[in-house]
Amino acid sequence: MLKNSLNFWGHSNKLSPKHKGPKMPPNASPDSIPDIKTGNDLLKNHSYNSATKKQRFAIYEGKMIIFQPTGGTKNEWHAYEITENLRKHVPNDTLKQMLKDGKITKVQYNKNRMK
Repeated sequence: MLKNSLNFWGHSNKLSPKHKGPKMPPNASPDSIPDIKTGNDLLKNHSYNSATKKQRFAIYEGKMIIFQPTGGTKNEWHAYEITENLRKHVPNDTLKQMLKDGKITKVQYNKNRMK
């Protein structure tokens, strides 16, 4: 999301031209988060981490969102929607926690978990 002065847990969320706007490559996944405030709230209050991945995961308007650390020194993240093959991207421990919290159904969990 756009560069932001709001930092929490040492993280901020910034807009990545790779996932939104005219510079988005044809093979890039879209960023479905509409603004910084929403992105920061998702990252801070509604995202899930995993013991096996550095990314964080959230559900926004029925879409699975991945927060990717930018790798910079400012602990910034950018977000994009996982549009295919959730199994490849979302670890089982994250899906299990989402199921426990009622964010996904048992059917969604069984369909998307790695076997």
